Amino acid sequence: MQKPLQRNNNIEILRIIAMFMIIAGHAITHTDIYDNVGEINFYFVKFFDIVFNVATNVYVVISGYLLCEKTFKIKKVFNLWFQILFYSVIIYLVLVATKQIEFSLTSIVKVLMPVSGNQYWFARVYLGLYILSPFLNLLIKSLNQKQFQCLLVVLTILFSLWGSFIPFATTLNAEGGNSIIWFCVLYMFAAYIRIYGVPLKSNKALIGLTMSFFVFAFLSSVVLEKLSLMIGLGGKGASQFTTFNSFTMLFGAVGLLCIAVKLPHINKFSKVIQWFSLSTFSVYLIHDNKYLRHILWEFLRIDDLADEFYIVPYILLTSVAIFVVCACLDKVIYIPLNKFVSKISFKKLQSKIDSYII
Repeated sequence: MQKPLQRNNNIEILRIIAMFMIIAGHAITHTDIYDNVGEINFYFVKFFDIVFNVATNVYVVISGYLLCEKTFKIKKVFNLWFQILFYSVIIYLVLVATKQIEFSLTSIVKVLMPVSGNQYWFARVYLGLYILSPFLNLLIKSLNQKQFQCLLVVLTILFSLWGSFIPFATTLNAEGGNSIIWFCVLYMFAAYIRIYGVPLKSNKALIGLTMSFFVFAFLSSVVLEKLSLMIGLGGKGASQFTTFNSFTMLFGAVGLLCIAVKLPHINKFSKVIQWFSLSTFSVYLIHDNKYLRHILWEFLRIDDLADEFYIVPYILLTSVAIFVVCACLDKVIYIPLNKFVSKISFKKLQSKIDSYII
């Protein structure tokens, strides 16, 4: 077993990059950019869109890497839930007050139940993963290295390769990369890296192999789309190797985690890195709020600028700006409140839970 992790700046930087990529990916997927982009820009946008697609997996493997050797805290479950609820409610009320959206009983009920109402799909599944984490850790501790490797092979075949290489197959994971099953798969891969280290010794080989997954995903998407159009399928199947649970996105995410773990640790600017890193989840909750997102992307005019030569730099720069603004808002609005919320004690409940899972 490796020693317990303090705050590793490499991991925190990767977390920041992952959230930045999620924002940039939303700039493409939450707009009609593909309807307005020209042929030349299309391929640039497409490539970055595919690379950004790995970000959700990266965020989950980071959590798996850190949680696999941490003690489960019921207080953390409450804090996560409260954070989700807070931003769901406050953003809705602000938008209603400023007449950006109309109030309705149906919407307010869903806003007050952000997890069950699926206001944020990622937050819903991520919360479930954290609740399952102590049981996943018990499984991990019961496996030796060969058993663990066998499990990873089986998980890869059942939940990634099956769907990747058999088009339109009905697999065991109907929700694909948006499911708790997939998050558990990512968790297990990250835990293996944490416990047994990075398999590849050469940094250059690791970086090259990781990048090759993104290149393959991009080329396969372009080729499959053209083939699909030629045989009358209207482009269906083009995302076969670009979905969250495709093997390219799986190993791309694991590869990026391995790179962060293996590269020399960055010790400079620790306070700045951790200042932004601590707000990454809030950045997601703010910018991808169900009611705010369409207002945000309409304001930034991504669609209108789709055919401009600077569209990719524009997406990157606006994503950085969104990240910084949301992080600053988090420090002003939520962090002070969280200090009071964190004082709520769950000692009795925690002790009962510990008696079962430790």
